[in-house]
Amino acid sequence: MELVDLATQPAGIRDQAAELLHEGFDHPLGWPSLAGARDEVTRIRRGLGGSLVRAFEAEAGARGAFTVTLGTDDDSGITSLAEADLFADIPRHIAELKDLGGGHPFLFYRKLGFVVTGVMPDANGPGRPDIYMS
Repeated sequence: MELVDLATQPAGIRDQAAELLHEGFDHPLGWPSLAGARDEVTRIRRGLGGSLVRAFEAEAGARGAFTVTLGTDDDSGITSLAEADLFADIPRHIAELKDLGGGHPFLFYRKLGFVVTGVMPDANGPGRPDIYMS
């Protein structure tokens, strides 16, 4: 998955996102006008992802969870785990995990305090692992 700033995307993509906001979120919490939804998708919104993860963690904790685990695929080959023979030494590959410049989402989760707890080699095809973080 690639996270991108909608403000930098072509007009057609921004319009589709605005339509989803307008149609999918009712007033008063949503965007009652398509123009308002268009304004929203062009604004830079920092901290939203972290806020969503923290809210999920709080809800999970309130329901009795002790650990949150997620999978973040490398199905586009943008980490050091891609194309590697992970079976040869899984712990070493996890310890040496690096982003190859594509801004893989594991970096976002790492900033929030998640750590890599495992990998599933070839989960998304040969050389395309799933990265588990908790």
